[in-house]
Amino acid sequence: MVPGAGPSRPHSMNAPDAPTDTVRSPLARLAARVAVLAWLGTMLVVCAVKYRSYLYTDFDLAIFAQALLGAVHGQWFSSVRGMYWLGDHSSLLLLALAPVAFVWRSALLLPWAQAVALALGAWPLFVHARRRFGDERVAAAFAAVWVLQPSLGYLALFEFHPETLATPLLLGAAVALAAGRSRTAILCAVAAALAREDVALPIAALGAVHALRGGRERGTGLALLGVAAGSLALSFLVLKPALAHGGAEYGTMYARWGRGPGAILAHLLRDPGGALASFWSTPGDPADSLFKAQYWLHAFGPVLGASLLAPLTLLPALPVFAEHFLSSRIEQHTIHYQYTALTLPFVALAAVDGIAALARRRVALAQGFAAALLAAAAAAQCAFGPFAPAPLWRAHEPSERNWPDGHERALAHWRDTFQDRLPDGGAVVADFPSLASLAARDSLHSLHHVAAGRYTYSSREYPAPEHVVAMLCDLGALTALGEIDERGLARLRWFVAGRGLRVTDSAGDLLLLEPGDADTLAWLEPATDAAPRIARFDGTLDLLEAHLLATEAPAGGVLPLATSWRRVGPLAGAPLVQWNVTGADGVTRDEEPRRLGYGLSDVSSWPANHAFEERYRWVVPVDLAPGTYTLHLTVWRHGSLADTPAVADDDGVRAAEGMIEIGHFRVTP
Repeated sequence: MVPGAGPSRPHSMNAPDAPTDTVRSPLARLAARVAVLAWLGTMLVVCAVKYRSYLYTDFDLAIFAQALLGAVHGQWFSSVRGMYWLGDHSSLLLLALAPVAFVWRSALLLPWAQAVALALGAWPLFVHARRRFGDERVAAAFAAVWVLQPSLGYLALFEFHPETLATPLLLGAAVALAAGRSRTAILCAVAAALAREDVALPIAALGAVHALRGGRERGTGLALLGVAAGSLALSFLVLKPALAHGGAEYGTMYARWGRGPGAILAHLLRDPGGALASFWSTPGDPADSLFKAQYWLHAFGPVLGASLLAPLTLLPALPVFAEHFLSSRIEQHTIHYQYTALTLPFVALAAVDGIAALARRRVALAQGFAAALLAAAAAAQCAFGPFAPAPLWRAHEPSERNWPDGHERALAHWRDTFQDRLPDGGAVVADFPSLASLAARDSLHSLHHVAAGRYTYSSREYPAPEHVVAMLCDLGALTALGEIDERGLARLRWFVAGRGLRVTDSAGDLLLLEPGDADTLAWLEPATDAAPRIARFDGTLDLLEAHLLATEAPAGGVLPLATSWRRVGPLAGAPLVQWNVTGADGVTRDEEPRRLGYGLSDVSSWPANHAFEERYRWVVPVDLAPGTYTLHLTVWRHGSLADTPAVADDDGVRAAEGMIEIGHFRVTP
């Protein structure tokens, strides 16, 4: 038995002792349950829609989905990550979901489990507030504040990350400690530590706070320090040395401070002022400095800064704040990703203790403060939450959409169609949106690894997969996001040629490539250059012809068209084509510019003065109402800093702002 692990005097880290009598309110408890269940129901629906619409556009969900679905059958290697998944992150807690995954082999299991875990955090917060204030009405308000915080919504909706499973466990550990339930606290801490290696940081800080108090709490604090030390030893002395093999070099995020833990620590000790300043600014980067400044508003605004009134309760979040703000990754300086999972529990608990310190057992005053926090959290949700219609004070935009537009809904059908055609066995290379739904495959590779030629956050070379049976990709989306640069496209062209992959189907910029002797879909062919040109752009690229190959298409279907081009000189940048659709009402819908040649053909290497015809299947958005429309195109050039409109040499095209009519078509129901 751990010394001092038995029941001890209930203790609040900052607030006065709890009232002895509690005001019970079934109505308040019901209201809290309704608020939490409403939030959870919303998250479950949105996660399902995101999954079915291929809006998980990173590869984190796919990594852990493949890890879990593979572990059920004894497979510990993640081909999506390109390494043993426990060598990347020590997420043994994921195995708690194995019984469900054995029955339901879907990646959607993980976002749903994540949402349920985050919703469960409302219960320990309710218990803590009820004990602090002796009033279930106040406790219910704090439970509602928990789910109204924008950070929680972003956590639930961005991919899947196992540390979110630790969020309610950290809350449970801290609340159990405050109530004198040491064994429960230690059990919660052990379970939380299995979620990821850096969960050890708040556990260690929580243990240090209690170990320094002395008395009965010393033993509990030392036990928590032991849990943290054991977790770090398992991760960094056992799992990572045995399984990582250089596939993950996260230390590069802290290169500004030094190479290696020792050099980083020495730099921080020499320059504590610079380390502290990095919590709210980044030298030479005003944009990142703004993101950091807004982080504090986004994290503490929903609780009106009350957390700062209970610094000891908030203290376990400090090493996690340092982990993120000392990093060079901008994503770690916002609430839009997973990086609040280990800080949010202590921000919420500290808000309870901070208000308790202000109210000093005056119930009416506590109720007033709780109502103010409830209003602030609701206002924050409307101002910069994940569903805010016109976000305020949000300089950094989330990287994923939570609800599909008409084009994404239409494209989801074609992704389904192409995936249904994939053979059961063999290696598949796929872009980010397709990875999660294919996670049950044993040999699934992320397109960005093949393009980069190295592992994510590593200098180690990524081995190009062999025996590839299909490649499913939207190169336009990945290049627009900056995930694939010009060198990456060149590497992909080499990979496609070397594996004998041919284009067999397309929908918009989504391509299906399979092994074969020749393309079964004629998408780029030599063309006659006898026709007079329609326009010349930047003095180097001629548009010779542009016409529709059909005059009608159903909403959600594809409209085939053809454009002919001729390179007459060195290009200033990669040519981009943008489709513009105008309805009878005169309103024009612009789509994102796409690469001429999909990126699979290097336009700059086309023989000069030779014409080529690109066949394209434009995806008709499902929300395009039946009627007659006009399709136009405009030409852009891709630059290193930004895409810019190409300059037309022809007066008429310039007068039309570069917009060239292709033809009229009719959308059918």
